[in-house]
Amino acid sequence: MKKLIALVFTIFVYSQYIFGYPISYVQIGDYIYKLNGDYTAYIYCSSTLEKSVIEIPGSVEYEGQSFSVTEVASFNKNKFVEKVIIPKSITTLQDGCFKECENLKEAVFLGDEINFCYNVFWKSGLEIINFPSRVTLLGKDNFGNLLKNTKVKSF
Repeated sequence: MKKLIALVFTIFVYSQYIFGYPISYVQIGDYIYKLNGDYTAYIYCSSTLEKSVIEIPGSVEYEGQSFSVTEVASFNKNKFVEKVIIPKSITTLQDGCFKECENLKEAVFLGDEINFCYNVFWKSGLEIINFPSRVTLLGKDNFGNLLKNTKVKSF
């Protein structure tokens, strides 16, 4: 019986690495990352981080392993951020990840394909969005009514 329990436990632990379940949440520098078993990471930020320009890293190193940062999970209610630069590695902006960032004026996207979940920039002060000219926007909400007062530029 003990061998069976040990086998089931071993399979469970390794399946987390194989199927991308989180290994852990860690703080590296100013940000918190959810590190996944498939060597991807999601980035989180405190609402009290006092930076006017946030350049999200494309990858992060932890204990000798490199993780590609693929999703922005939460920067919501940050009153300090004015500009955010989203790298090519980001493929998804999670629900409300920049909501209520009242002073956020500009977002720069460097990737080709970005999936927007609901209310990504809801109640933000976004005025300018910069995309590569070949970008594909995916998602349920994209920008909603925000584009009425926002200048969209391509490069």
